[in-house]
Amino acid sequence: MAPSMFECVSIIGVGLIGGSIGMSIRKRGLARKVIGIGRHPEKLKLAQRLGAIDSWTVDISKGLKNSDLVLLCIPPSPLPGIVKQVSIVVKPGTIVTDVTGVKVKPLCECEKILSSRNILFVGSHPLAGSEKSGVKYASQDLFEGHNVLLVQNSRTNKMALNKVKKLWDSVGASVSITTPQEHDRQIALFSQLPHLFAALLMSKVSEDITKNPQHRSFLTPSLKDMTRIAASDPELWAELFNANSIELVRVLKSTIDELNGWMEDIGRGKVANLKRKFKRASEFRRKLEEIACCPTLRK
Repeated sequence: MAPSMFECVSIIGVGLIGGSIGMSIRKRGLARKVIGIGRHPEKLKLAQRLGAIDSWTVDISKGLKNSDLVLLCIPPSPLPGIVKQVSIVVKPGTIVTDVTGVKVKPLCECEKILSSRNILFVGSHPLAGSEKSGVKYASQDLFEGHNVLLVQNSRTNKMALNKVKKLWDSVGASVSITTPQEHDRQIALFSQLPHLFAALLMSKVSEDITKNPQHRSFLTPSLKDMTRIAASDPELWAELFNANSIELVRVLKSTIDELNGWMEDIGRGKVANLKRKFKRASEFRRKLEEIACCPTLRK
């Protein structure tokens, strides 16, 4: 049997993503031990029963004592406080990575806290998940064929970066390396804008059906397809939007300009323009199925 990549992996936040990482690591023998850390014993007990972790604790110091890899599977707002606690406990040379959906501010904060103690931080963002939350929806194959973004800057330790990349490679992900700035710029378009549109559309439909319950008969499969992600964790997505507000507002302004163009073509009966826009979108969507690293786009 091949030696494990890590002796002890500690996962802070054993939900959908943290639980799936734990299951993936344990399935492939990438660590000798996986410890779950959280605030709710009943959720951690469930994670252990489901095979996401070997053991658990609500005591962060106890859970990190022997770790050589720490995975922070938590939202952006508690990240600095948790990282400060991590920095006090873990030994120098420990690798710390996160799964947060924004990177510029968290990377700066985490590096500032950890670098003085020679603790090595690498930002990760797995582009996989679900509108559902909780470890009960975790899967040992969640990351198979999905994109994972790693971010680096001039201060990123190359050994730590390569080891985190190897971890994600080992669980079946397609790994790309980018800068924090490019990450946040593109995530505003590729991830946050779709969530915003899904929430906006669901809000409009909810308003209409609340006033006119009989309109339920107009619900369509296309509406269901387009709004699946509107069921995502509202607190998490509000945080992510706020943490990446500059880039998201930039994308929104550009999108509003395009929407105004569509509205003008519709209002003035410019059918040729509409056909051209639909054709371009249709052709690229079909092409996307061939080039995408995301399995859901290849179905």
